[in-house]
Amino acid sequence: MTSPHGLPSILRTKLASLNRRIRLLQALRGGGLLVLAVVVLCGGLFLADLLLALSPQALRIAAAAILGVVALVTVFGLIVPLCRRIDLAALAALIEAQYPDLGERLTTTVELAETRDAWHGSRALIELLIEETEHRARPLDFTRAFPARLAGWMALAAVVAVLAAGLPALLWGNKYADFGNRLVGAWSPAPAATPSSPAFTFQVTPADTFAAKGRSLSLLVLVHPQTGSPATACNLAYTDSANKTVRTRMPAEPALLPALAAGLVAVAPANGLPLSPAANLLSRVRPGTRAFSYQIERLTGDLPFHIEVGEARSDTYKITAVEPVELVASSPTLTIDAPAYASKAVHPTQTLAPGSTPFAYEYGSIRLDCRFTRPAMRASLEIAPRSQDGRTTFLGASWRLPMPLQGDRQQASYEMPALHRGVYDVRLILEAEYGITTVHNIEALTIQHDEPPAFTRKPELAGVHATEVRRDWIVGADATGGQFNPVRGGLVADRAREVAPDDTLKLKITIEDTLGVDKEPVAFRADCRR
Repeated sequence: MTSPHGLPSILRTKLASLNRRIRLLQALRGGGLLVLAVVVLCGGLFLADLLLALSPQALRIAAAAILGVVALVTVFGLIVPLCRRIDLAALAALIEAQYPDLGERLTTTVELAETRDAWHGSRALIELLIEETEHRARPLDFTRAFPARLAGWMALAAVVAVLAAGLPALLWGNKYADFGNRLVGAWSPAPAATPSSPAFTFQVTPADTFAAKGRSLSLLVLVHPQTGSPATACNLAYTDSANKTVRTRMPAEPALLPALAAGLVAVAPANGLPLSPAANLLSRVRPGTRAFSYQIERLTGDLPFHIEVGEARSDTYKITAVEPVELVASSPTLTIDAPAYASKAVHPTQTLAPGSTPFAYEYGSIRLDCRFTRPAMRASLEIAPRSQDGRTTFLGASWRLPMPLQGDRQQASYEMPALHRGVYDVRLILEAEYGITTVHNIEALTIQHDEPPAFTRKPELAGVHATEVRRDWIVGADATGGQFNPVRGGLVADRAREVAPDDTLKLKITIEDTLGVDKEPVAFRADCRR
């Protein structure tokens, strides 16, 4: 800025304060833009590496591009604006745009302050103009001519970007550290393995994944020697809940690889880890490969870990703990209703607490109500008929029925008609995020067959002997039990009797039903023959 020595002290002070404000806001705006560019570019590179696992060469190219962009932003967004000369007349015009009442007096005063000679008019008139300008400018705040809104928004965006990039470090601290190490290591050559230290590669199952919090967790490691002899010992190093590194020996599993090759692992899982021959664990097996496993009794939180064999060390993995969906103590409850035609006095509605043995009749209804300890992603009910030898058949003929979640996703209900007679195994399957599943077995459900009502006494008619139960008197029902059709076998001809059309016939009929129907309408039809 040009030094306005010919201006009064008040105008010089006010113009100098405006100049300082402009420089400060330019620095704030340029710094915010620089921070925002660094955070956005580095964050994008981190996400790309997280999703695509970039190679060292790709990391080098991306880092070079980021440095180039940052350099351009630094030069043209910060250095150039701060080094640009601020013209005094431009400042005066900026102030007059904020305060139109000055009427170009300040611009004229700045231009005439250094050249008060006859060529520019009467000196007395120039002094009078400067005095009037000083008088009008005295109460004005010149710094308002350059608002701080743009610089403030840029600084705020930079702060928000830094916080948004820093908060995930609380969850992905190890991934951040690993990314930083890989980014730095991408510029340096990989260290060569020494002949005295045999190198190993590691095949870890599970690696970076999710597991249920509070449950046991089994780890399996296949150690493949690159050179030298096979591994004789293997250590698991993990960070516990107190943020301390714990090292423990992993037991060897010499029988695992032969069993895996024979397809027997699903029958005898390694240390509680259910595997299948399709797990693709044999693809990298070589003669010196050794298997090791370890079981964590209870996963209390996120588990960062790596594997060590001698001086060799695997990548750092992380098991993220997810709170599983469980049932509350008073859940589930079963509500069982007898068929609609049954007497409510004989068979009232049953409400069974957890652990009760459910019993229902055919053509009735069953309702299952569940409450969960946390919101669920999905819930379903699986039903399987028990085989004749009493074994559960969930792996065979079973039905998976989705249960609609209610409101806050912490409740679910399902109502269904009672199944065909038999014994059924029932289990409730609750699913949290990332496929974390909880299975609750419900007591076996017994469905009793509902026999149709039967006539146990035939009508007493004159000339017809009321004797034993006539089995040819039956009640037929449709498949749903909704309607009954009494059917009577014909009487023998030698016991029939003729009656007058106006005779009164008194019939005494006895009907028995094992379920206890509420009422049983009986239809009587006379076959009148002449």
